[in-house]
Amino acid sequence: MDSSGAPLSELPMPADNAAMPRASTASKWPPRIVVMALLFEGGLGLLGVLAGFVVKGIGQDKKLPPAWDMLHGGPIDVVYGLAATIPMLAALWGMRTARNGPLGRLNTIVDELVAPLFGKCTLAQLALISVVAGFGEELLFRGAAQPLLIGWLGTTSGLIIASLIFGVMHAITKTYALLATLVGIYLGWLTLETNGLVAPIVAHALYDFLALVYLTRATTAKPQP
Repeated sequence: MDSSGAPLSELPMPADNAAMPRASTASKWPPRIVVMALLFEGGLGLLGVLAGFVVKGIGQDKKLPPAWDMLHGGPIDVVYGLAATIPMLAALWGMRTARNGPLGRLNTIVDELVAPLFGKCTLAQLALISVVAGFGEELLFRGAAQPLLIGWLGTTSGLIIASLIFGVMHAITKTYALLATLVGIYLGWLTLETNGLVAPIVAHALYDFLALVYLTRATTAKPQP
């Protein structure tokens, strides 16, 4: 008791926890990986727009459209994009069943790197990253690099080389680079078939979102030894 007779447990506590509001304020900021991902993926999109001017300038005689001219589309393109996500998700599920060999090693890296890196992101943050990645990467690789290379080398060679560049940009491991190259070919083919970027952007963004949700939530939900 103090001199007033009140129990010490009922007295106002000193402001030892003055830092508590500061921590609460800090928690409102998104994880650093969100900011970094948005800057990187948004930068790729900006690079794709700038590359579009190059494509437009040197491709006039070959009638190569700049990336922004390929953003046209209708509901059917969105449907194509949604449908195109299914094979990629099936491939992801099949890959995640591997425990040995190159795919097994890739799964280990994903569990140890991707899950902790994005594990604290909210669903809204994962969705935002995925949408920006879908726009940014498709504008650059399928909207600028692929038409330019096709104009120089022909459809098959241009598609393959643009996809190889896409794979190298995702070279976490050799196996992942190869898988990303195959995805690049798939999305490049989708671009050519739909004559635009709407379908590949939808497929890319939706796949990234569902994959991130699956990898972060499924991995972090596993009991730790």
